[in-house]
Amino acid sequence: MGLFYLAGRSKEGRCPSLRGQKRGSMSKKVLDELAEWIDPRAIAEAILQELESQKVDQTVPNGIKVWLDVLESQLPDGIRSSIKAIF
Repeated sequence: MGLFYLAGRSKEGRCPSLRGQKRGSMSKKVLDELAEWIDPRAIAEAILQELESQKVDQTVPNGIKVWLDVLESQLPDGIRSSIKAIF
């Protein structure tokens, strides 16, 4: 398992929070460029640092649990709120 898996992508390359949703007019080129820009290592580091600060074992399974929880419960609302605030 690498950071690709830790970043929450399924075998199809989609994150769990997007399952069942249509991509609409999403540009593959823009998607690819943005995916390249997003740094999964930074996400993994933030998760591991927070596990350490809360005295939780820094393991891949624990990191995966945290990331999947963020994807399912916080990321969609966070993105939506940021877009509303910025634009």
